[in-house]
Amino acid sequence: MNKSTALPNAERQNQARKIDHDQWWKSGIGRSIALMLWIIGLLTLAVASVLTHNHPGPWPVKLTFSRTAQHLPYWSWVPAAMAS
Repeated sequence: MNKSTALPNAERQNQARKIDHDQWWKSGIGRSIALMLWIIGLLTLAVASVLTHNHPGPWPVKLTFSRTAQHLPYWSWVPAAMAS
């Protein structure tokens, strides 16, 4: 009496879940996601480059970091290693 009945089209639905990578990429969903990520990345790069180019002076964080890094005390072997 413990007989399990399968749903109609259960095997077909299970096969649909097991789409491999090549089929998913060729389906159009993968390509559209990749295209949207490329467009978002390109727009982000364009906006960042325009903002950086049009900034009138040095960025405050960059200036503070540069001054801090230049005033750090070096060990005696660091200048010798940098010179050679």
